[in-house]
Amino acid sequence: MISEENIGEISEENIGEIADYNVRQKTIQLLQEKGPNLDKVLLRLRQALNAKETKVIKLKGAITKNELPKGFDLIVNTGLVIEGKDGESFGNGESLVSYDVVAHGHRLKAVDLALQLHDAMPSQKHEVVSKLDNESDDELDNRIKRLIGQIDANSD
Repeated sequence: MISEENIGEISEENIGEIADYNVRQKTIQLLQEKGPNLDKVLLRLRQALNAKETKVIKLKGAITKNELPKGFDLIVNTGLVIEGKDGESFGNGESLVSYDVVAHGHRLKAVDLALQLHDAMPSQKHEVVSKLDNESDDELDNRIKRLIGQIDANSD
């Protein structure tokens, strides 16, 4: 792992690690100078780990709040609602009902972010493939000279 003490000389083998280190240091600096307070970030992260989503469904017929299972809320009834003598209600409209579910997507992103903040995840490595990789240095030099010649010819 690269740190200030062992950053050393830049080589093809360690250039990715050095770039990653520099980006991390700059990010930390910017967050400390201009970013949100760390306590607020951690509070929001904890809240995201307990995230829930509210789902809404439409049911045929009017219902009362007492008829709903625990955890369900009645938003609105439409149409005519009639309560009978025995306490039962009847209706010809529709009912909107809401209930909360676990927001797995939000929680997963929060876990991912928490692991990244603790450096518990491996860094992502990307392989860059170029058409130029198959050309020799002489071929690349000739190609560059031709391009410069075309630019010079077009600028006249």
